[in-house]
Amino acid sequence: MKLNSSVNARHFLSVLEFGAAHFDAAESLLLMPMPPKPNVHVEHLDSRPRHRIFESFCYALALLETNGDEILPLAESIINRGIDQQDSRDPEAKTFGLWPYYMELPVADWPWPDFNWADFNGIVLLFIWYRHGS
Repeated sequence: MKLNSSVNARHFLSVLEFGAAHFDAAESLLLMPMPPKPNVHVEHLDSRPRHRIFESFCYALALLETNGDEILPLAESIINRGIDQQDSRDPEAKTFGLWPYYMELPVADWPWPDFNWADFNGIVLLFIWYRHGS
C-alpha cells in the first residue's frame, strides 16, 4: 500500500496498533469498551466491553493493506467471524441480513434494529473484496 503522506502513514499505523491492542484471539474480533454515550439501539446495555463487528472488519482491511502474507490468515479469521454474526436465520425476518454492533447482542434481540448498519459493514466488506478479493 502506498501512503501519500506522513499523516496518512501515522494514521494507518495507529489503526493497526489500536486493532492489535484490542484484538481478542479467542473470538477473532476486537474487544472494545462501550462508548460513553451509546445510541438508542444499545443504550440498554451495561458498560462491559463488547466484541465489535464493524471495527473488526476495518481492522481486517488494515491488516490486508499491509500486503503481508503472514497476516492473511488473521484477516480471514476476523472477516469470517464477523460474517458469522450476520442475521441469516430466516429470509422473512425483519432483521435478515443485518449485523449487530456487538457479537454479544444478536440483531434479533435488539429492541430497535439499526437497518442502516448492514450498509456500513457491507461497504467495508465490498472494499476488502475490491482491493483484496480473488
